[in-house]
Amino acid sequence: SQLYDGTTFSTVDIQDAADVPGGDISDTFTHTWVYKKRLFFIQNNLNAFYMPVETISGTATKLPLGGVFKLGGALLFGGTWSQDVGDGLSTFCVFVTTEGECAVFAGSNPSDANDWTHVGTYRTGRPMGKKAYFQAGGDLAIATDVGLVPLSASRTRDIAALAPAAASWPIHTAWNERVTNRSFAPWHLEIWPTGRMVLVGVPSSADYAAEMLVANAVTGAWCRFTNWDAKCIEVFDER
Repeated sequence: SQLYDGTTFSTVDIQDAADVPGGDISDTFTHTWVYKKRLFFIQNNLNAFYMPVETISGTATKLPLGGVFKLGGALLFGGTWSQDVGDGLSTFCVFVTTEGECAVFAGSNPSDANDWTHVGTYRTGRPMGKKAYFQAGGDLAIATDVGLVPLSASRTRDIAALAPAAASWPIHTAWNERVTNRSFAPWHLEIWPTGRMVLVGVPSSADYAAEMLVANAVTGAWCRFTNWDAKCIEVFDER
């Protein structure tokens, strides 16, 4: 992994705490995020790693998660999720698999059984890619094979009843067609606050023209942007 100080890049090594004699394992990580001042990482399996608080190099501790997922697969991405649980807003750590299972944990220290609790494992549809999600306020919205599903809906609904709760429900027929025809490559989602847009980049091919599905973040209305072949979408300088 690399650290950028504003001018130059330098190498940052991360070692596995259980590894002897050690060695850099950062090149095995496929995704990272910050939760309560800790860096979390995942590999292309059901193992996560976490660092000490406010640390970006050194020794990472493995967090095996195979026991909380019934459908197998591999970890795809993770993030934070905030919900009102009755006594105020609480923030949780979420791990999402290729099979659409989302394991939610509360607490701040996975090494302390008194400060790390498995809240539950919920099912969305299968995510359409590693970058097929975005943070919507405190919620986590995931583009899946059943629609653009907020994690909050997965907590209260069975997967069979998720589609009507999806943000993509107004275009569910068009969404399903693209899931069927355009699952050969990962999708990419991005929210553009200044433009009040949610952009869904779907893959194109010789048979399927370049396009993006776009939602008005205020009204929920949908449209298409044609001739934009978006492999990756980022917001920079409010554009």
